[in-house]
Amino acid sequence: MTPLRTVVRSAATRLLAALLCVGLGAPVSAGAAVVGDLIVVADDGTILEPAAPVPLSGRRLVLVPRGNGYETRVEEGVVPAALGAQIPLSEAPDEPVHLPLVRPVPMFGQLHSDLYVHPQGALSFGAPLADGAAVRSERPAELFDALLTDAPVLAVLWNDLRPAEGTAPGAGLYFAELPDRVVVTWVKVPSNRPAGLPNTFRAVLHRSGRVELEYPRLATRWGMVGLSPGATRVSTDVVDFVDGPKIDPGRAVFSWYRDRARLNEVALARQIYAEAPDQFDFLAVFTDRVVDGEHMVGSVTVANEVRGIGMPVFDHGAAFGSRNLEHMILMNSLSLYDDNPRNPPRIPGHAFAPSTLAVLGHEMGHRWLAHGGEPLVANGKRGHWNFFLHTDGSFMGGSRLIDNADGTFTTDDVMTRFGPLDQYLMGVRTADEVDDFFVVEEARDVERQASAAPASGVTFGGARRDVSVGDVIDLLGERTPAADGSKVFRMGFVLVTARGEVAAPTDLAKLERIRRSYGPYFRAATEGRARVWSRMARPRGETAVVEAEPLPPEPFILDVGFRPGDDGSTLASVDFLDFNGDVVRLELSTDATEGLPPARIDLSPSAFGSRRGTVSFGLRYVPPGATEVRLALVDSSGLRSELFAAPLPAASSET
Repeated sequence: MTPLRTVVRSAATRLLAALLCVGLGAPVSAGAAVVGDLIVVADDGTILEPAAPVPLSGRRLVLVPRGNGYETRVEEGVVPAALGAQIPLSEAPDEPVHLPLVRPVPMFGQLHSDLYVHPQGALSFGAPLADGAAVRSERPAELFDALLTDAPVLAVLWNDLRPAEGTAPGAGLYFAELPDRVVVTWVKVPSNRPAGLPNTFRAVLHRSGRVELEYPRLATRWGMVGLSPGATRVSTDVVDFVDGPKIDPGRAVFSWYRDRARLNEVALARQIYAEAPDQFDFLAVFTDRVVDGEHMVGSVTVANEVRGIGMPVFDHGAAFGSRNLEHMILMNSLSLYDDNPRNPPRIPGHAFAPSTLAVLGHEMGHRWLAHGGEPLVANGKRGHWNFFLHTDGSFMGGSRLIDNADGTFTTDDVMTRFGPLDQYLMGVRTADEVDDFFVVEEARDVERQASAAPASGVTFGGARRDVSVGDVIDLLGERTPAADGSKVFRMGFVLVTARGEVAAPTDLAKLERIRRSYGPYFRAATEGRARVWSRMARPRGETAVVEAEPLPPEPFILDVGFRPGDDGSTLASVDFLDFNGDVVRLELSTDATEGLPPARIDLSPSAFGSRRGTVSFGLRYVPPGATEVRLALVDSSGLRSELFAAPLPAASSET
């Protein structure tokens, strides 16, 4: 493990010395090192989990009926199949196409005459996927969301496919219904990743119930393959079909393939704090290559002591190896951003903010914002303000809304600052210093939802509703601790390099420009009410190392909370940590049901892919005499957490 190196020189020579040192190309051991005011971490094999690319190109996955389930196997080679007629796509290229069948085909033992072809690589039976169901390569954690619906689903290759953009001869979707089978083929269809290259694959649905998924040629190496029985689903498992898993009735099974390494933020933080000073409230993490995560750019809150911001109070710092860390910002690869941090990001899909510094401000803002309820947040989309909310140009959404005094409003000044409401929730402005603002309800004449990304120059009609900070306090409670003068937040800037790689001098220089620029930018964005300090402490002193307990391989429950629902019911929330990010199930029992099988909740749609998260559910029924609920988490490998017993609140009832 590389020992901590602290270079004490002038600001100008410190960075130059670091660049010259790294530029020599000497081998780098796994560990964390301080280079100037940056933390450089070399992967040790746990921080950047290896890619798991689709292994099916030139092969076929065969599903053989077994009762109402399937046996599976992967075979080498593919066989020719009829193309049939080309499927016309709608003007909205992600919209499904309904294909009534002359004769039904079985799926999980049930016959279906209505087939829906989803252009991004899935088939559903009897009903389409939910409105707006689509894959976006910058949001890989949402692959599950659309597939686990009441309709049976076959994910042939659920991917950010762009059939309407195919330009190769014969490119498109094709359908053939033959006496013994139905064939749906994607021919030379490009994906968004890698962009433009053709992919050809198909689903062959035999009327005997046999299913063959064939992949003659794949350029893309990521996405989801699998199937779900729909409304009869009782569990969801994530597997690799190369292993030939058996699929029982009621069991949804998917392979989640990745073409990139996945960043493990828990392992990263623990590596940092094993060797670097535990002095930061925030860590801003960049990598030397594009990596996967729940989102391509995101953040995770590690601890919160603030009340009145819509977030529970908790402290999970010990799991991350820190006593001080509150929030990790995961910015992904430096290559996604312009060399000038005040310019827009290079990749349009990641340019949801006008500059690298604005992206950083947005992700930092998730530490306190926007966790309120309606009408502040976007249709329940916590962390983003309503599109129709006047936020004075907040990084977290909304905009500066101009009231045109004729029943219409126009958006302006998007994602440029932390507005007055933001500053109040951040604790840098008192409630008395927040002027009234407003939200537009029943918006009309606009092709946008309240959850849409902010944009300038959008005009729409609607009813203005004035909102005061008192309304926010009524909704969330009073913020404590309250503002008490200018605040200083400490932020560490981190570069993660691949195993055995050396940090490039250009990457170090680029990250140093971002670090130096963000302090003044943040101060201006808060109107001088707060500062970010990002210099490394010297000397190392007593804050250098936190002795972190080893993490178990299985998931574990950090905390369980209860709160009353709006209808008098009881809602439960479970905070969890899972080093591998593959939680799929929650098992519940009570002290009054000891000896009986536990109830099971399928967590795959909300928890899989998250290493630290919160899942919420309603207690539908609490047996008479029960005084505590007992919970355990199960991951995709069958590893089970220790049983967590939580006392039930006095009044629990059906929901």
